[in-house]
Amino acid sequence: MKAAADVHTYWKALVAVLCVRRDAVKLGALTLLGVALFSLLGMGAGHAAEEIDVKAEVDNAIELLSKTDESQVEQVAKAFGYIRPLPNREALKYLSEWLGSEEATKRRSAVYIITQLNWENAGLSFVPLRKLLKHEEDITRGMAALALGAKCDTGAYDAIVGLLAEDPSAYTRRCAAFALGDMKKPEALVPLKAAQKKPDDPMVAANITNAVDRLTFLKEHEGVKGKAKAVVEGIWIIAGSSPNQKDRLERAMKCVNSADAETRRQVYAKALKSPSQFIRTSAMFAAIKNGDTIQVSEADQTYYEGIRAILGADKASAEPTTKKKEGGE
Repeated sequence: MKAAADVHTYWKALVAVLCVRRDAVKLGALTLLGVALFSLLGMGAGHAAEEIDVKAEVDNAIELLSKTDESQVEQVAKAFGYIRPLPNREALKYLSEWLGSEEATKRRSAVYIITQLNWENAGLSFVPLRKLLKHEEDITRGMAALALGAKCDTGAYDAIVGLLAEDPSAYTRRCAAFALGDMKKPEALVPLKAAQKKPDDPMVAANITNAVDRLTFLKEHEGVKGKAKAVVEGIWIIAGSSPNQKDRLERAMKCVNSADAETRRQVYAKALKSPSQFIRTSAMFAAIKNGDTIQVSEADQTYYEGIRAILGADKASAEPTTKKKEGGE
């Protein structure tokens, strides 16, 4: 089985317009489906709080995920369910051991779990993940880059920049681009913009654009302080997420919700004026999740309604603005 990274239109299954694109990684034939699966991914396989064999549970998750295809969403949830109740550090230790596996689908499954879930000390996995950046298989190199980017391992920055510039695989290059957008380092704009000027695979180009837009948004808000800074970070995270990434989106909304309603409103208002569709759509997502009232431009109204439909949200209201045409009313 082969893993692949595809740039997905954000919520493409329900919104027939470009909103947010995300590099989703297959494990075997697994892809992150562009549908709202928040509650489903929260499902777990019930475990007793005591006497858990951590290594056995990690092995069970790896075995299951390595045989999962894209249509088996319940199985993905079950695999995550093996991991969630475990002692965090110990689970990561055993997952990291799988990073050296010669079985490709099991190695990729370990990378995927590390990427998707939250860890108390993700640094425990950094050394073996960095080694995988030089792996002979391009899928493994790309997935390792995504994992290190998601966990903001700045020690891997130079190596990931190198992958973007020089790796012969389009898969690896598009993963590297997305990883740089996740690393919260504005200096990454230099290699990203350099890569943007070179003709490349459309999916590589799309991920470069996403990374540039997200890092530009952070750079434009470098002077923001206090709770407003947390809202900015939340929008930045959402702009690099797809709807079924439960842990990542929970982290983003925790940032957003650390601020009071007025602070959120002020940050939303600025984000909704961004030239980036990624950023504007992410601000809409955060507002809808909170039931916050926002003012959406007429051009973005379709995006807004599509996100509301996906989230099943009726409580948030938008106030469309209509710009006057030159020489008219």
